[in-house]
Amino acid sequence: MVKYALRLGKSEDAERYAAILAPLPAAFNKHFFDSANATYTEIRWDGYRIDPQTTISLAWHLRVVPEEHQVAVIQTLVDDIAAHDYHLNVGIVGVKFLLPTLSQEFKTAVTPTLT
Repeated sequence: MVKYALRLGKSEDAERYAAILAPLPAAFNKHFFDSANATYTEIRWDGYRIDPQTTISLAWHLRVVPEEHQVAVIQTLVDDIAAHDYHLNVGIVGVKFLLPTLSQEFKTAVTPTLT
C-alpha cells in the first residue's frame, strides 16, 4: 500500500501505511525467530512443525531477517537442504519463496556442508 500511495502521489497515505507497517517485522521475529539456532520456527496447533526451508525463505522474502543474523540464517537454510541430501523439503507455498531466496543469496559467503 505504501508503494501504491507513493505512485499515486498520496504522501500522507504512504506515511500512514508505513507507520502501520513499521512494528510488523519485530512482531514477526518475536513470534517466529529463533536467534540461538539462526532459524524461523512455526509449530501449528496440531503439533506439526513447518520445515525451516519454508519458514526461512518466507522470512527472507518478507525482508524481516535481522541484518546481524542474515548470513547465519542463510547458512541454516543451505545446511538444511544439505541435510536432506540436497532435496527440497517444501510444499507449494514454500517453493515459491525458497528458489528465489537461494538464487538471490547463494552469491554470499555461504558454503554447504559436504559429506
